[in-house]
Amino acid sequence: MFTMAAESSASALPGRRPRTWNALPAIVVVQLAAGQTPEQTPKPVSTTCQDTPGWSNGWSGCAWMHGGKDPALCLPTPNASWPSTSGWTCEYYRQQGLCGKLNGAVKEIRSSARGALHNWPEKNCCGCEEQDDTTCNRQTGKTCAFNVCGSSQGPSYCHNVSTCLCLPGHCAATDGICSLEVTVAKELPASPTSAVATVSTETTCRDTPEWTNGWSGCAYEDGGKNPEWCKTTPGASWPSTKGWTCEYYRAKGICQEGTIASWAMGELHNFPEFNCCGCRKQASTTCNRNTGGSCKLGLCDHSRGPTVCVDGKCLCQEGHCGTTAGVCALTVQNYDHALTGTVAITQATDAATAAGISAAKAAGTAGKDAQEEVKAGAKAA
Repeated sequence: MFTMAAESSASALPGRRPRTWNALPAIVVVQLAAGQTPEQTPKPVSTTCQDTPGWSNGWSGCAWMHGGKDPALCLPTPNASWPSTSGWTCEYYRQQGLCGKLNGAVKEIRSSARGALHNWPEKNCCGCEEQDDTTCNRQTGKTCAFNVCGSSQGPSYCHNVSTCLCLPGHCAATDGICSLEVTVAKELPASPTSAVATVSTETTCRDTPEWTNGWSGCAYEDGGKNPEWCKTTPGASWPSTKGWTCEYYRAKGICQEGTIASWAMGELHNFPEFNCCGCRKQASTTCNRNTGGSCKLGLCDHSRGPTVCVDGKCLCQEGHCGTTAGVCALTVQNYDHALTGTVAITQATDAATAAGISAAKAAGTAGKDAQEEVKAGAKAA
């Protein structure tokens, strides 16, 4: 055994030609062809589990064991033939009862058949382990030096003197920036019909704690004596200050409605756009693909699950989302590819165009036949 060490057409209006199929955007054509209105959008239809492509446990001797001639169980070496094999597959683990179902009940794999010695089947095979929650992945994919993470990641901290994680409650996007939005619990008072208080959740925005832009000279400028705007150095008093705060940026209109003046952003100003509410539209953190791992020679360790090496960083493969623990979940969301796939859109567009042309030809033929009938009737009269 071995393990890798490397890491609608519009109604006709007076004086205006009705829109034809050819004039409609492709996605609208697809929606109309599918019986949808343009306002409808494709929605996820299911969640399934997918094994890490090409995974095996590394036991090349599987070729000589029972089931070793079945490529679904004993993986052939790429560009070779039996008995050159790479090891047992995920399907073998399930058929042997070591793991549960591909998309069904999960059976935790026993300790003697998991881990590095077996190339981490529990992280790569469906049914071998319950999948972790990927709702809030705090991995930024950035490393830290001297136990400090820069402000370019937003609200983050150095974890284990190596990896930058978002502060608890904050989630990261795949671009490695921590969102300022957090979900907080809110207790609702007891109602007249119930003596028990209920708890709900809401999303709010929080600035990065203690952030300033680093301009210590703020003390001598307009507003510099306001500690809410010009932050005082901890353990000291004015005029010892650290810089302008997020509140100053908002009060002065430098940040408003999710935008920031171009001159006031970036490294020179300590990235207020990533640390102050109102300075930037928050990116989606629904599926953060960062694992926090690095890779060499284009390879990531199988302990992280289905990954791909991009610019020296291990990211989850497309469709797979990462967890704060640095592992990619095997579950993926399936979408209606008949509405979203490029090939499907092209096919639907061609079909709709052909239908439109056929309809036009039919209308032209009908009009010609009607004209001939009128002429024949007039001649007979």
